[in-house]
Amino acid sequence: MSDDQRPRSELTREEQIASDLEWHRREVDPKENEETTPPDEESIETCCIWVTECYPPSQAAGLVSGLRKLGWDKRQPWDPYGYSAVGWLERERGNAYAGAWLNLGRVVREGQKRRFLGSDIRETVLPEGIDYADAYVQNLLPSLTVLTVQFVLDDRGARYVEETARTMFETRTEKVNDSYYFATVANQKKEATRETRAELRARCNGWVREHVPGLFSVQEQAAPFPTCELLIFDKAQPFERTSGGREEYLWILDVEHEMDAWKGINLPTVRLSLPSWFDEDELALVLAANREEIASNEDLSPYGGKTRHGMAAWLYHSAGGLMSVWALHAVLRVYERRLASLRDSIGEIDIGNPEEASHRVQHSQSWLIGLSTDLLPLTSELADLCGKKDYFLRLVPEFESMIEYPWGKLNFVEIRREDLSRRSLRTRELEGELREVVMTVGAVVGAVSQERSSQANLRLQGRLTFLTWVLVALTIVLVVIGAATIWVSL
Repeated sequence: MSDDQRPRSELTREEQIASDLEWHRREVDPKENEETTPPDEESIETCCIWVTECYPPSQAAGLVSGLRKLGWDKRQPWDPYGYSAVGWLERERGNAYAGAWLNLGRVVREGQKRRFLGSDIRETVLPEGIDYADAYVQNLLPSLTVLTVQFVLDDRGARYVEETARTMFETRTEKVNDSYYFATVANQKKEATRETRAELRARCNGWVREHVPGLFSVQEQAAPFPTCELLIFDKAQPFERTSGGREEYLWILDVEHEMDAWKGINLPTVRLSLPSWFDEDELALVLAANREEIASNEDLSPYGGKTRHGMAAWLYHSAGGLMSVWALHAVLRVYERRLASLRDSIGEIDIGNPEEASHRVQHSQSWLIGLSTDLLPLTSELADLCGKKDYFLRLVPEFESMIEYPWGKLNFVEIRREDLSRRSLRTRELEGELREVVMTVGAVVGAVSQERSSQANLRLQGRLTFLTWVLVALTIVLVVIGAATIWVSL
């Protein structure tokens, strides 16, 4: 009798699971694959990915070195200002005011220079799937320079996400401890598309880390870069709640109706999505739009039309401003975590072991000095920037929440300004508190060490005194013996 003919109660646990898996693959998987696959008339294109790197005082040399290796230390003959990118950077970082930015031009593969108009073009190695890149630097704060690179994908790379979404999957079992779980088609496909997008971002991040390393490149643990990807749909309207029910293929792409999605005000057809609490990459933004609605052919004509390259160029400066402010959030996040790590490290110091405690205090002091060199000017300048409300709001295209709350719709830029202002103040306070704690712990460890040294000196003095009396006694004994010897001999 086959397993299908035997009563279920007679089957072993493994046989029951295998039977259920076979049924699920036969009865459920075909429909789930169909529902999670984009319609034939749909096209999903990843146009470009923006990556931002930041350079506080401790990392400024890395930017200069990277720009020189890429050839941006040479002045172009047509430059009306007479500065190379390196010369411009050195001049701007010496100013008391910020806001200036410089277009670095285009980066292309070796031998591809003739494809592009213009003369400010550098040739180098680019990641797989990338056609070319545009870059600019901005002296966002007097002590903080921001580099934003827009990687425009080639025909193959632009289709990676759609190809993954069109891949057929089948349910599989996963064993965790003694329990079995079914990994369904929808969940596998959602995870696969996330991995594909993460891989594209990782390639772009890796290029920045290799060529122009800064704050996010030198973390002891792999720190995510502030990134943003532009997704264009031919059919769907991303982040729009529809009356016809859930579009499964939008769900697996994480562009279904989201709680944290925003609609452009200056760019009304463009939607913005922030990473959720569950996303592994906490700094990956998404811009998404419908190709037909994103902008008119007339508006896009100066940029190259309604093509991948034209839409990327159209959003170049708008997304660049968005990335600059998002980078401030990421920079504070780095220093908040460093201060938290330092706080915990100080809390583990055992003053009962003065020698080791003294070493750890010195290490903490050195670490805090390095942090303060970047952090004190950053928090002061950031507080000043956030205080200039009108100027701050002009840095970024405005977005309002897709959800209307009882008190109205939220403004993305205003929320970011308030958040940065509050966090910069708290970060500065925490740095001061930790500095006092380190000094206090250092003083206590020094006092304990001094007390123990004094006690050791007293013990040593006592031993020396004892030895002195022993020597005196021995001397007396020797004198007596010597006198007795002389008297006997007489």
